[in-house]
Amino acid sequence: YDGPMTRERWLTIAVRNDHDWQALCQLAQDQPFARDPRFKTLLGRRRDEDDLDSQIAAWTAGRDARELMHRLQAEGVPAALIQDAQDIVEDDQHLRQRNFYQYIEHPETDLSLHRTLQRIGQLRPDHPRRPNRQHWHGVHILGRR
Repeated sequence: YDGPMTRERWLTIAVRNDHDWQALCQLAQDQPFARDPRFKTLLGRRRDEDDLDSQIAAWTAGRDARELMHRLQAEGVPAALIQDAQDIVEDDQHLRQRNFYQYIEHPETDLSLHRTLQRIGQLRPDHPRRPNRQHWHGVHILGRR
């Protein structure tokens, strides 16, 4: 569905088949869309998609996105938060395990968080990247050397 907004952020919910739909309805059993016969089949859900989207958006509006995502996933319904920059830096386990973001000391900007550019085969978590003046955006443009 079109990324309904929860209390504070966007959540993507993918209903791939009738099994996913039934699992979603089980979680939202108190909602009108869960009992509406128009939505029982894929064809019905597609035919009245705008109405269904607005009902699902109303259902998710007062909920915690992360909690709802986990509940949907536990029932086998694909769901994911739309990540913001803070999520990507703090919560993305795949990037964290690869040390994709590292704090790097630079003579002009002090200690700051930067993404590391690594090639496959050169992933060494114990070897942080050293800053190179040529790769620091704005240094030469601003005339500082």
